Amino acid sequence: MLFITDNEFERVVSRARNRIISKEYYKKECVIYVSITKDHRNFYHISGKVMVNGNVYLPRVLVNEDSKIVSTDCNCIYADEYTACGHIGALILKVQELSPNTFPFKYAVDLKKRAMEEKRNAEKQRLLWEQQIMEARRKEREKESVDLTDYIKSQLVNQFTPMDTTPVHLKAFADGWHFSMNFKIGRNRLYIIKNIPQFMTYMTNNEYHSYGKALDFVHDPELLDENSLKLYQFIQKYYHTHLSNSTNILINNANIDALWDLVNTIPHSMHPFQFEDGNFRPVVEVTKDEHDTIFELKSDLYLYYAGKNDLYTYDHSDHLITRFPFDKQWSYYIVLIVYSVFMFLMNN
Repeated sequence: MLFITDNEFERVVSRARNRIISKEYYKKECVIYVSITKDHRNFYHISGKVMVNGNVYLPRVLVNEDSKIVSTDCNCIYADEYTACGHIGALILKVQELSPNTFPFKYAVDLKKRAMEEKRNAEKQRLLWEQQIMEARRKEREKESVDLTDYIKSQLVNQFTPMDTTPVHLKAFADGWHFSMNFKIGRNRLYIIKNIPQFMTYMTNNEYHSYGKALDFVHDPELLDENSLKLYQFIQKYYHTHLSNSTNILINNANIDALWDLVNTIPHSMHPFQFEDGNFRPVVEVTKDEHDTIFELKSDLYLYYAGKNDLYTYDHSDHLITRFPFDKQWSYYIVLIVYSVFMFLMNN
């Protein structure tokens, strides 16, 4: 009885890459012909045809009466003395699937029938693809129609809504976990701005939007009071690249200077931050070994935000921003460090 085990397959197709290729050829039904005969020794002579990308390969396998593979060969260049090729492996896997018990045995694929089936399947795929394209275009047109309807509706509402010229106020709030800001807007009652990019679209296009019972208006930067306008201009400049999410603007090296200028020019009631100037005193340790003099900065600079001209720190507990101006003070410390290094070298 011919029964080639998985262990025998792995022994003959010993290279892992060839086993992967064998299974790929087998799954793709590349084995198109199998012939098995028995000789007087009860050895099984297995020959096959494997079609890959239009090329036909001719693997052969000799199996003894105990279903042990005695030898293999193929007309390809991928089989060697150490491992069988993927074509031989695919043939073995196909024989395992067919499990023949009478000999001689033959198996052949009707290539014309397969070609017709492949053609029908390709046509089905083409039709399915066209349907998907048509559906996507329909949804796109539907969305454009809805957007246009919403825009026209908004313009009509804007046109016929009485213009309330009462100033609108903005206020900034601090995130408890990150150095970031979110914002509220309103007149007598403030509403959180849940989507900053959408808010900016409303402002840019002068669109009507309702935040709640106490606030609905046609957006216009001219409705903002003087200090709220400064806050709005900060949002306008940094929301594109500094959003940590749709509701928060993240503070980092690129906008820390602008934030410092902002909180120093608008009333404290409009933001949560405390601010002060500090004295930065860098600590440099100088050591020397037999070859070199080593300078090591001991100050933890990763705690600082680096603006264009100044360094800053932020304390989340009380929302304190401390600025360390890079001016004559820094020059003094640089001179002091250089002098200290010079004295160290002179004394050592």
